Parts: sequence; C-alpha cells; structure tokens
Amino acid sequence: MNYKLSKLTIFMHWIVGFGMIGMLLLGWYMTTFEAHSLYPLHKSVGLLVICFSCMRILWRLKEGWFPPATPMEGYEKLASKTVHYALLIITLLFPISGMLMSAASGHGIAFFGHVLVSSNIDSATHKAIAINHSLAEIGKEIHRFLMWALAMIFLIHISAVIKHHFFSKDDTLNRMLGK
Repeated sequence: MNYKLSKLTIFMHWIVGFGMIGMLLLGWYMTTFEAHSLYPLHKSVGLLVICFSCMRILWRLKEGWFPPATPMEGYEKLASKTVHYALLIITLLFPISGMLMSAASGHGIAFFGHVLVSSNIDSATHKAIAINHSLAEIGKEIHRFLMWALAMIFLIHISAVIKHHFFSKDDTLNRMLGK
C-alpha cells in the first residue's frame, strides 16, 4: 500500500507535533525552575500551536484518514485511531485549558506583546487578582492532566513509529517524512 501524503499534511503533522513537544518542555522548565519571564513566550507559541492545530484538524476532515502503510489487525486499527483522535483532541484542549487558566487567574493573554486578554493586576502588590478563581483552578487541573496525557500518548505514538519502522519495516515513517 503506497499512499503518498500531501506536503501540507506532512507540514501540519510536524509543526503541531514539535510545537506541542516544545510547549511541554518549556512548560516543564518554567514551572520547575520558576522561570516566570518565559510565560509570555509560552502563551504566544501556544496560541500559534492552537492555530496550526485547528488548521490541521480542518485539513484532516477535508482529506480524511489515510490508509495504513501495511495491513493491521483489528486491535491495531483501533489503537491507531484512538491515539490519533486523542492527539488531535489534546492539541486543541491543552492550549485552551492554558488560556482559561491564564485569563481566569488574572494573568491575561498576550500574543507576542499584543494584549488579547488584559491582566488584572493589583496596583499595590503588583500581583494578579483572579477574575474567577474556580475557572482558573479548573483550567489549571485540566492543563496538568492533559500534560501527562499528552506525554503518555506521545510515547505510545513514538513506540508505534519504532514498531512500524524497525520491526514491521513498512513505510509509515517514510510517508510522514515525505519519502
């Protein structure tokens, strides 16, 4: 089964994939080392990633699902579809939950310096005042859960790539590399 992917499909896959991995790593670094100065970059790149994610999902709906590079068992097809749907859904919900957390907690949202949602800063203490503490906490918990879910599903996805490339020796990875 030699099914060639479009250049746009390949580009969208890699830009969203590397964008999400980059956001995971940057988010981990920011929270672990309290690198508060990186939050504006994290939010801005996150907004870019969600834009590409939306385009990718719309493109996938237009293009449809492409056939596997090699015949698969029923359970493999189910696992593949489940992982791919989960990745698509998380690439939307992850940045949305981050935006909810940031906006509701009073930190605002800016896109490379252009304010989209204003901060709610106390002029005396210079600290953010939550606009809606409950929504901020919901956004934070969803964001934290999706961080771990994305990491686990990504590892499953990479494991499948390794299985296809090195054990099944099919063209799954080569297709995604445009070969």
